[in-house]
Amino acid sequence: MTRKEVNYSTDGNMALRHIAEVNAAYLELAQKLLIADFSQAIEMLHLDEKTGQLLKSLSSLQLQKLSQSSSVLCQFNLTDYALLNGLSGED
Repeated sequence: MTRKEVNYSTDGNMALRHIAEVNAAYLELAQKLLIADFSQAIEMLHLDEKTGQLLKSLSSLQLQKLSQSSSVLCQFNLTDYALLNGLSGED
């Protein structure tokens, strides 16, 4: 194994850790929103009712296991240029 391959492996592990952190934060927030106001939360999170009910009902252990996925579980809705441009302060 070359030094370059070791670095890629380390970078890959770091990326997976970051993905797990993002997933855990998203799942925790999503569940809190769903518990507080289910109808508003499924609209804000762009979830169908069935998925919302499932996320709402998961235990903390199940959320933790789910967060360890190698895929980012949340979807970013960054398609509105005018909104993004306004929020970023760019003219």
